[in-house]
Amino acid sequence: MPQIVDVEPLTRDRFREFGDVIEIDGDASYPINGGMADRFHDMAKVQATGPEGRVLISMVRSRHCELPLLVSAVERHPYGSQAFIPTKLGSFLVVVCLDREGVPQAPRAFIAQPGQGVNYHSNVWHGMLSPLNNEQDFLVVDRGGLGSNLEEYNFTEPYVVGWNVRC
Repeated sequence: MPQIVDVEPLTRDRFREFGDVIEIDGDASYPINGGMADRFHDMAKVQATGPEGRVLISMVRSRHCELPLLVSAVERHPYGSQAFIPTKLGSFLVVVCLDREGVPQAPRAFIAQPGQGVNYHSNVWHGMLSPLNNEQDFLVVDRGGLGSNLEEYNFTEPYVVGWNVRC
């Protein structure tokens, strides 16, 4: 029988061990463009290591998912971080796992609210991109270069992410 995973609100403190939450929160770092814009500077640590590692900027269009969601596999990227920044307002599910000797542990699930994005640090196990309301477009910042930057893991027993929300 699948194990149930509760969903948590996405906050910087709760997500810190997996990566960065990308959101405008608080005061701007400094004004730019002659004072007509405010820059919120250095919001995520972009990582691109390995042979000929370089930073890529791409776009992804993801179909929406329904909860409860069956999580049977996760992936990670050993040579670089991977950021997903929605281009429209909408919530999406973020599933991550701690690692123990190369094996992902039980998942944690977060709901990214409209205006939030995430940056998974390198080697962080994470689930598929899962918009909750509608199809969603995302700006993706990740690593390109030589060598395989993808590891996948299939759970022996799947997990189920439901609507139970922990505060």
